[in-house]
Amino acid sequence: MAGEPNRREAKRFEPPPWERDRFDALQQREAEVDQSEESGSAPAAGAGPAEAGPAEAEPASVVESTPDAASEAKVGTMLIQLSAEEPKIGHHVKTVGVFSAGLLMFVGLCMLVWGAMLLLLARGNIGASAIALTVLFMGGLFGGVGLVLGLRVTRGQGD
Repeated sequence: MAGEPNRREAKRFEPPPWERDRFDALQQREAEVDQSEESGSAPAAGAGPAEAGPAEAEPASVVESTPDAASEAKVGTMLIQLSAEEPKIGHHVKTVGVFSAGLLMFVGLCMLVWGAMLLLLARGNIGASAIALTVLFMGGLFGGVGLVLGLRVTRGQGD
């Protein structure tokens, strides 16, 4: 267990590959602002991601020049901005999910009762018993799927 990461600790944020250049440019701009504040001069006007060349600053040097607390705060700010851009699941989706789960559980329960009645009425007939067991099995599947769907829909993380 010594090699396993703690599940309660927050994972370090890694930007997706298609947005890595934006994050690198943002880190470069913030490093320039920090350096200009330390030196007391104004930041270079018009320095943006389009003008920043690859020879200006490497991402590793930007990370090394900033303190850990400041970089963590910047990463937190970036995460908040990313979460604002993510689409939110509406309340109506949860309502439809709960309704569908309830309907599946109801149909499964009805099929279980119907299969039990068929099994009682079969009285040793192999064909009727096979049909009754099939209806029981399908009713159990419907009920189980409805139960799992209901649990997943109602276990909302940020609701």
